[in-house]
This record gives sequence, structure tokens and C-alpha cells, in this order.
Amino acid sequence: TTEMIAEYFSELDFKDKKVLTVGSSLDQAYNALLLGAKNIVVYDINENVKQFGKLKRKLILQTPRKKLYDEVLKIEEVPLSKDVLPKDLVYKINPYLKDDESYETLRRKLKEENRIRYITGDLTQVNNLDRELFDIIITSNVFQNIACFIGSSNPYTKLKEIFDLLKEHLTEEGILQLLYYYSFDSSDLNNKEY
Repeated sequence: TTEMIAEYFSELDFKDKKVLTVGSSLDQAYNALLLGAKNIVVYDINENVKQFGKLKRKLILQTPRKKLYDEVLKIEEVPLSKDVLPKDLVYKINPYLKDDESYETLRRKLKEENRIRYITGDLTQVNNLDRELFDIIITSNVFQNIACFIGSSNPYTKLKEIFDLLKEHLTEEGILQLLYYYSFDSSDLNNKEY
């Protein structure tokens, strides 16, 4: 993961909620499950996420908490990003890795079948979801560099369109975490893309 999940996930009520989140490291999904999510749809454009999810789930079920980081980096069946956060930071930002009790709780929940489902699709189109509704939608920082991959002359018009599409999949009281920025400083104030 790339964000301080421990900080903002603690502000959300996941208990018995249906969650849609992006894949990547699957930490958003595992932390949502730990915090009480009823079921989770992992939605990602990367076809390797489902296979990685199966491999990481197996590692969690078989590997002690303190060794998980090193074992995940050894996965060879799917290509992994070379952009890896330091071990101590990964353990700090993920509630399921903070202590053995949390890790064991996640393990118990991962043993239950069908709690996490995978869909390969483009989040900018929200295809493959039909009319499915979610209590919480988490897009992490997928849209941080929207101008780079949308190809639109006005990426924030497109972002508004995506926001409207995602809102169609929220329950009436649903919560949408659309995007966040890693940093924001005075140079950002002069960036015409914002």
C-alpha cells in the first residue's frame, strides 16, 4: 500500500459493510476485512491482482506476521513493482500488521470463503459492476495523476464523470474516498492542471 491506512481507516465504520477497493498490494482489502467488512470487491485493471491475492492470502495463512514482508517480496509468479516501501513503514501503516492479535484476526477471516471477490476492469469506466451497490468505495491514489492516463484536455471534467459513475454504486449513506495526494506544497498552487 502507499497510504496511511491506519490513520483514515480508523475513521470509517467497516462493520458489516460491503466494500469496493482497488487491488495493488491488497492491503486496503485486508485492512477492511480486519475492521469488520462483510465482503469486499477488489477492482483493478491489472489482471495479475487476483493471482497475487491468492498468493498473498496463502502467505498470510502460513507465515508469521514478522516474516510476511520478506516472504511477499519473494513472490515470483506475478511481476511485482520495484517501488517498495520500507518494512517498518509497511508494518506501521497497516492495521492488520500492527500486532499478532490483529494478524490472527485477519487470518481467521481469510479462512472464510468468498469474503473477497476480484474483478478486472477499468475504474474510469466502472465496467463489470452492473448495478451492484457498496457502502464504502476506496480508490486510493489511482486518480492522483489522472491527466497522465486519461488523455483528456480537461482531466478534472473526466474526474467529475468518474465521480458520478462511482456514486451510482454507493448506497444512500455510502462513503467514497475518491483520491488523495501524497504531498501538496506551494508549487502545486501554480500547477494549471489543478
